[in-house]
Amino acid sequence: MKRGVVGRFDLFDSSSYTPQEWFDMIQSGVKKEEYRERKPFWDKRLSKQYDRIKFVNGYGNHRPWMIVELVGHHTGFGRSGWGAPESDTVHVLSLGKILSSNDQSEPLHG
Repeated sequence: MKRGVVGRFDLFDSSSYTPQEWFDMIQSGVKKEEYRERKPFWDKRLSKQYDRIKFVNGYGNHRPWMIVELVGHHTGFGRSGWGAPESDTVHVLSLGKILSSNDQSEPLHG
């Protein structure tokens, strides 16, 4: 949901490390969902509406990052092949196009 000035978005910073496999799959456009546990911390954090999400891979000042459009959020079962547990419900974050990235070696998918 856009708020305030046109063009300004609310950003969900995925402050935790995103494993290389998932990061690469999101960057290539294959992985269209990201998952968070159903815990009080995530329940509260995801009660707010967001338009985009930031993913980081690695540690340090020069780690790869990308900001991805967040097109929706619901609670349910995710794909185990994309990192969701097989028997528990999770927060399912539906991903859209990559809006920006510091990795210029990979073209942005749309």
